[in-house]
Amino acid sequence: MLLTHLQSRFLMPMLTPIALLLALAGAALVSWVGRSSTRGLLLSRAALAVLALAPLSQALRSTSIFMEQNNWLPNRMLPYGISIFTGEAFKERLASLDDRERDKAFAELSPVPYINLKVRPQGTPDAGVYLLGDTAPLYFLGADGRDMPPNVARPSSPIIYCTTWDTPLIAGAPGTPPGMRATDPHPWSVRVRQSGCRYILVNFNELKRLTNVDHYFDPSITYDAIIAWLHAPESHIRSVMAWHELGVELLWIDLPPISAVESSGAPPTNGAAHP
Repeated sequence: MLLTHLQSRFLMPMLTPIALLLALAGAALVSWVGRSSTRGLLLSRAALAVLALAPLSQALRSTSIFMEQNNWLPNRMLPYGISIFTGEAFKERLASLDDRERDKAFAELSPVPYINLKVRPQGTPDAGVYLLGDTAPLYFLGADGRDMPPNVARPSSPIIYCTTWDTPLIAGAPGTPPGMRATDPHPWSVRVRQSGCRYILVNFNELKRLTNVDHYFDPSITYDAIIAWLHAPESHIRSVMAWHELGVELLWIDLPPISAVESSGAPPTNGAAHP
């Protein structure tokens, strides 16, 4: 478990060989017990019962954990398919609403459908999203960049994230370099804009776990340093949408394309308006 950052799901490929080894060990144990005692038959049956109850108890516990998911409704979303997670299931309804009602409906969406349908990084230039704290891009449309218009200068992927084994996007850029002027954009904001991302989707709960609890984040970057960056005036970061119950917030970097910042050296001006 120590080699898999304490996540038991990473041991799943070992289930088959472990099951075979346990079966062989169980058969050898039952055979040995039967030969080594005058009450061999009774002990053999007791050993078989124990060996049978061990995996059965695990199966019952696994079933119990599964049934507890989603407030004891683990399969509630199954009939709706993937479109309920990507947000595509809501497209027709949103299209039929007027602007006011549509904005209200957008505010009720969860983070992934909101980004897919409102920000639309899969089809909008300079609208990449950096997942900070989260490593789950599965339901973001166009996460591999293939759906971006062919004539648009774009990053390799409009959705950027890192796993616990990857180097974070902001790693290597100085937090607050000496002599930095108040009008200078923060190096971490510059790094994110360099990657082609204008938005940052922050999962504060997961970020705090990775940095402060499990220590699976770059040790040179602390949770407090990230919070200070997100709130610093020189970060040029604005809030777009917050899901307080989830501990998630979508932020927007108010900087022009990074090439303009690098070439002019002038204080940044407002970039494109966010949704």
